[in-house]
Amino acid sequence: MDLYERWSEARTKIPPGKYHIRCINKERPKIWVEGSKGWGELLNRVVLWFEIIEGPEIGKIIPMFLNLPTDKQGKLIDKISDGHRYHDAWRVANGGERPPRNRFKEMNPSKFLNKSFTAEVSTVKPTWLVPSEDGGKPEKKEKPDIFHYSRVFCLYELITGNPEN
Repeated sequence: MDLYERWSEARTKIPPGKYHIRCINKERPKIWVEGSKGWGELLNRVVLWFEIIEGPEIGKIIPMFLNLPTDKQGKLIDKISDGHRYHDAWRVANGGERPPRNRFKEMNPSKFLNKSFTAEVSTVKPTWLVPSEDGGKPEKKEKPDIFHYSRVFCLYELITGNPEN
């Protein structure tokens, strides 16, 4: 069973807060491209898979979804700026050092693997769009608790792992 299947069975939900986590895998999710004969790559996202490494939630798997830099047409671009979530997370994994010339192609997601971090975990509460009672604009309504799940929101600090790798 792969990590996504392991996670999606229960959609891990833990209390929000700071945790010590270790990156155990990275992937570029694939989507079905209509009219093709197979799965195509989703160009604008990477998923990092983390395992809680201490405390009562030890062993639970939590994803971190990071969008990659794109232009207005959704095509991957090479320039990435400070404040972009992928840039900031990669910089933590790189021991605080900036990426060379802020070029995305030099910011491999493998930089996260087998490293431990202090991170903020948040709860995602998906919503439905439901018709408004007055027939106007649809309103957002939070989905029931069974649809909520945890994700790594941000990385604060590299605990263990060589920033050079």
